[in-house]
Amino acid sequence: MNLFEINQEIASCIDFDTGEIIDEEKLKSLQLDKHEKRRGYVFAIMNMTAAAKALHEQEVRFKQRRQATEKTVEWLKKTLQEDLDGETMHEAEFDINFRTVRSVNITDISKIPQKFLKHLEAQADKAALKTAIVSGTTIEGAELVDKKVMVIR
Repeated sequence: MNLFEINQEIASCIDFDTGEIIDEEKLKSLQLDKHEKRRGYVFAIMNMTAAAKALHEQEVRFKQRRQATEKTVEWLKKTLQEDLDGETMHEAEFDINFRTVRSVNITDISKIPQKFLKHLEAQADKAALKTAIVSGTTIEGAELVDKKVMVIR
């Protein structure tokens, strides 16, 4: 039985018109079931939180390894390109050729006409907004909202 079903069963043990408990034994049993179900939820949350943390740490290690490998690849490419100096290389397993590619290098973005600029989606700095509102500044379009946050330790 899930928490919703347990709550429905608990409600069926009480006569809401009189406030009288209809089945006290069943009510006590359901309250114990509800308590155990809540404990189960907490333990599941704790276990999954630990698993998520371990996975995140593993992700970080993999990301570091990937980045180190990518840096090594870039270094190897740069070294080989400098050594070849435009000379082609043909082997049974690979071919290396060079071609000229034209690209744009931005020297001063402030001088680029507006029609050539890309604009990223605006994002609010919530930390700065909170500080300003708490200090008494009224900011249209933003408000402080209190939320209940569950903490499991």
